[in-house]
Amino acid sequence: MKASIQPKKQLGQHFLHDDHYCQKITGALDRTGSLPVLEIGPGTGALTRFLFPELGDRYTGLEIDPRAVSELRSRFGSGIRLIEGDFMSIPFDAWLPETEKIQVVGNLPYYITTPILFRLMEVADRLGRTVIMIQREVAERMVSRPGSKEYGILSVRFQQAADLKLITRVPPGAFHPPPTVDSAVLAIDWFTDPPLKPVSIRDFEITVRTAFHARRKTLRNNLQGLFGNPLPDLIDWSRRAETLTVKEFVTLSDYLTTHR
Repeated sequence: MKASIQPKKQLGQHFLHDDHYCQKITGALDRTGSLPVLEIGPGTGALTRFLFPELGDRYTGLEIDPRAVSELRSRFGSGIRLIEGDFMSIPFDAWLPETEKIQVVGNLPYYITTPILFRLMEVADRLGRTVIMIQREVAERMVSRPGSKEYGILSVRFQQAADLKLITRVPPGAFHPPPTVDSAVLAIDWFTDPPLKPVSIRDFEITVRTAFHARRKTLRNNLQGLFGNPLPDLIDWSRRAETLTVKEFVTLSDYLTTHR
């Protein structure tokens, strides 16, 4: 089904209309319990029509476009819970339950995918499974392993915080209008108690970001300003950042935290 409202380029709107992929996304949510679901950017309701009839008052849609909000109320009635606003500025308490976790689902605009992901990470301990449609290149970077050219900041940060699974790739023709790149569906299961937990998340962020600052340079060149001279005997400093495991990044950041 084609979109009933004209997509706005400035909002990064590419409305999903292929039911096969809609069901792939909604079917990847955890259906074993009764957790509520937040849909980020429901648009004209491609995913909503598979979610709201089943979830009822356990469904919340957060939509920035007032035209889409009107469309959703027209399609699904006054009983649907919708929050009109920008996910990046709406307070967490507007959609986070007080006493239980919440699952998250959405077809995210490409231009703001990474900020949305990091905002979700801020409240990872209050989230259930997160199933998102994002640019294929970003999804593949997130799941890539050490030693690959795709492995980088997103890989390390999100593999430390969650278990990631690439569900399916989605061609441009599944959207209106078709984007210029392929998309992918990614499932994120946030760790309640991360197996690799830095002493300081802030120092972990700084270590990872600084290590990847210049990918072609060695860790000695990138990190000496943080760790001083002589460098501690923790790793082979002639290596590059893309060869380090998440565990090794945690080891480095913990040293930084405890030796400042």
